[in-house]
Amino acid sequence: MRFYQLTILLMCLCLVSCYSEKDKYLNRYQQFTTDIITNASTYTAEEWENAITVYNKLKNEYILYSRDMTIDKRAYVEELNKTINKEIVRNAATETFDFLKDAIDEVSGLLDDFWEE
Repeated sequence: MRFYQLTILLMCLCLVSCYSEKDKYLNRYQQFTTDIITNASTYTAEEWENAITVYNKLKNEYILYSRDMTIDKRAYVEELNKTINKEIVRNAATETFDFLKDAIDEVSGLLDDFWEE
């Protein structure tokens, strides 16, 4: 009888442990997404590189936990992915715009110098 009680206890601990890891993962993903939304506009290029590295790790971890998630939890992670991807694209667009603006200013300055000579 004691063997069965011990077996049931160990199974319960195992289930709770797995559940906790999945919840920790979802909490980390949510916190990461909140951090991106809150701070994306102030990130440096290095901070963006780090954020993308963390994002890729979180996406890879999803493979481990997704099969234990409900459809609603998987949809929730998809929404987090969409939010993060939007911020990544917004940042890339801003960097591209800034680069083009600087290039146009440079060319404009060169043309002004050329016409003054």
